[in-house]
Amino acid sequence: MSRETGLTEEACAPADMDVVLPEHLCGLWRRVSLETPDAPLDTTTRVFWLQTPTLFADIRIPAIRALSPERTRLDDYCDAELALLAQQDGFAGRTALAADVCQWQREISFQPPIGVPDEGRLVCRGDEIVEDGIHLPYRELWQRVGGSVGSWLARRSITEDPRSGTQTVSYLVAAGEWFLYARSRCGPALEEAPSLLHLAVSRSNCRGGLIALLDFEISLGRRSGGAAPWQITLSTLPFREGCVLSPSERLES
Repeated sequence: MSRETGLTEEACAPADMDVVLPEHLCGLWRRVSLETPDAPLDTTTRVFWLQTPTLFADIRIPAIRALSPERTRLDDYCDAELALLAQQDGFAGRTALAADVCQWQREISFQPPIGVPDEGRLVCRGDEIVEDGIHLPYRELWQRVGGSVGSWLARRSITEDPRSGTQTVSYLVAAGEWFLYARSRCGPALEEAPSLLHLAVSRSNCRGGLIALLDFEISLGRRSGGAAPWQITLSTLPFREGCVLSPSERLES
């Protein structure tokens, strides 16, 4: 890391990453509220977006996710709990900015694509951002989380299984004390569908098929300042909460 406000880009990151965002957009942002015309104001979904000058990751956990703390793997959850896990969301990729319009180019995504670009018009007010949707009508209010400025880290890696030929893509982004890690499910990108659960039903997937779709990790945590370095505090795989990212998950060589 060259300096406190510098960006560390690993060799595994895309080579054509030529857009560098201004520092006032970078850090860990917590969504305070979501306004849409056809739903009540949402202030309960746990949403965090970590933006570096190039790469980003995002995690979205519904407030209704009430699961047994005794589970240690996806197979341990009952069908009703798996359906709750299917309502989570999150994604990772590269960010582009043109004037006040921000585009989040999702390379990996927990939910299937819906065919609409993820673009919003941003108004920055210090440690707050107001985001208005361009292709969909919504307004999100974001607040920067303390301790998430500087020491940017942006890593991307692809792992191929030589036996099956399938690939997984992993992202690790960090700002200040905080990190977000995202690891895709194996196999090709999902086709367009209204939701992950809808996709599983349309495929006539059995329980095992849904579990395979849910094997997509997005984990938020603190690389410093917490109970342990690199400890996960919130994850799409709930049994990972409290665990520590391994060196391989930190995408270290």
